[in-house]
Amino acid sequence: MGKALERVSSCEILRSHRRLAFREGPYAYAITREGDNSLYEVTDGRETFTVRIEWAFGQGGAGQTYVFEKNGNWYESRVSFFNDSQGLGLTLGAATAKPASLEEAAGRLMSPADARDGFDCHSTGTVHAHKLDVEDAIPGVECENCPGGGARSGDSCGEHERGQACGSLDPEYGGDVGLLRALPPDLGAD
Repeated sequence: MGKALERVSSCEILRSHRRLAFREGPYAYAITREGDNSLYEVTDGRETFTVRIEWAFGQGGAGQTYVFEKNGNWYESRVSFFNDSQGLGLTLGAATAKPASLEEAAGRLMSPADARDGFDCHSTGTVHAHKLDVEDAIPGVECENCPGGGARSGDSCGEHERGQACGSLDPEYGGDVGLLRALPPDLGAD
C-alpha cells in the first residue's frame, strides 16, 4: 500500500500506455496521455464525455482504477486497467450496473464519505477534521496513517517496515496488522 495511490502525472501505467481503449455495449472508452495528463473519454457515438483523470488507485499488480472530479464531486471510473490483459476492462462492481446516461457510463458518483474514506485508506494527509482535502495529499500509506505506531521518522513504526501496508485500515482484510505477511507481494509492499 506504500504506492496505493498515484497522481496521474507520475502514474507509470498511464505513462507507458499512451492510449487505452475498451468497448462495452453502446459505449466506447479511451484513456489518452497528453504530456503529464491523462484524458478519459466516453462516447455513445452521439455525445462525448471528456474529463482529466486526477488519481490512480492501486499499484497495478492486479489492476488500477481511476478517479476524476467533476463539479466538485469525485467519480470512480467505470473502466480500470488490468495487468493480466494490459488493457481496460470494467471496474469491479461496474459489470452489474447498466448505465442510463453518458455520465453514468463514465463512472460511479462517490458519496463524500466514500471519497474521504477511499483517499484516507490509500494516502496520507488527505483528511483533516473529517473532511477530504487532496491538495497536500501524500500518495500511498505512510506510517502516520498506520494505527500500528505512527512514527514517521525512522525505518519502521514498530509493526512493519516503513512503506509497507499492514492492512489494518482496510476492512476487506479484517483490520489485522498481521495480515501484511498474508497479502500478495504487490499489495503488501512497495
